[in-house]
Amino acid sequence: MSKTGRLILNYLGKVILDSSAFIALLDQETGWEAVSMVMNKSAMSSVNVSEVTKYLIDRRKYSMAEAQKIMEQLLDEIIPFTAEHAYIAANFYPDTKTLGLSLGDRACLALVSITGSTVYTADKVWSKINIPKINIVVIR
Repeated sequence: MSKTGRLILNYLGKVILDSSAFIALLDQETGWEAVSMVMNKSAMSSVNVSEVTKYLIDRRKYSMAEAQKIMEQLLDEIIPFTAEHAYIAANFYPDTKTLGLSLGDRACLALVSITGSTVYTADKVWSKINIPKINIVVIR
């Protein structure tokens, strides 16, 4: 079985969180309840973990150690951003550039593409994404 095939089998039933969904949970913004219901089976790309950690340090004034502890306590799994993810994220650029998606957004979508998982996001613009086999739940 290929590496990607093993990855898909390992992540059946997992939910991938975009940074915006995780921040909505932390700030109890609209839609946070939907995210709280899937936290026990949540995974996040290391790129998105970096984005949320930066938010905790910059906006919430947590130390790095405090931010890291929050991330590791709440997330079921942090998935490293690999070369395969990088190429897929770059390949999504032409289909998403008019929507203004960031590298973090495309990193998240790459992870979803590889794992076959559903992604939760708070970014309404994601409802306009039209990439085959990407299942998106917009929480607000």
